[in-house]
Amino acid sequence: MTDPFLDYLERWTTSLQRPELMVQFTAGPTDRPKRAAWAELTGPNVTGGFSVWESGEVEVEGFEVATGRRIMVKSTKVGSPAELDPLLERFAETCALRREAAAKLESV
Repeated sequence: MTDPFLDYLERWTTSLQRPELMVQFTAGPTDRPKRAAWAELTGPNVTGGFSVWESGEVEVEGFEVATGRRIMVKSTKVGSPAELDPLLERFAETCALRREAAAKLESV
């Protein structure tokens, strides 16, 4: 890839060292007007997706596996790849939650 946002997400997913999480990275088609990539994380009780477009737009969702309840949702735009860090960290932390902690989160 040659986009800073998409490359950053790919590097983050390949370097993620969380044994409790299954990680999958997907690059979107290159023939689209606005390219995108996304990471899917599945933890013990939470699964989610983190999408980023070459424009810096970001969509994040996390769902409690047992109930399907959405426990994380974020839509924003970042100005640089480094601004993805806090969003990615929160995303990984949310997906790694155990059942008790996930159940305590308020749906947002």
